[in-house]
Amino acid sequence: MAKKIQASQLPSTFPAFPGRDDFDICATMTPAKEIGGDLYDFFLIDEDHLALTIADVPGKGIPAALFMTVSKKLINNYARSPRSDKRG
Repeated sequence: MAKKIQASQLPSTFPAFPGRDDFDICATMTPAKEIGGDLYDFFLIDEDHLALTIADVPGKGIPAALFMTVSKKLINNYARSPRSDKRG
């Protein structure tokens, strides 16, 4: 179950941005033994800014996979929120 949760949350369609020819990005994750809360994500914040997230959520199994899912969504929502001071 944890493997399905984790796999469903990671980008898996490549090329990731087929309409863009100025860059390309690709990623994969292969767990060593157990499924944990490791995550990566990338998404366009706007036409000129790409967000890249790589994280290791503590723990293993379903709790870590669920925490990873929530964390990924929070990061995505924050990055896309209309705040002028984010890029500091």
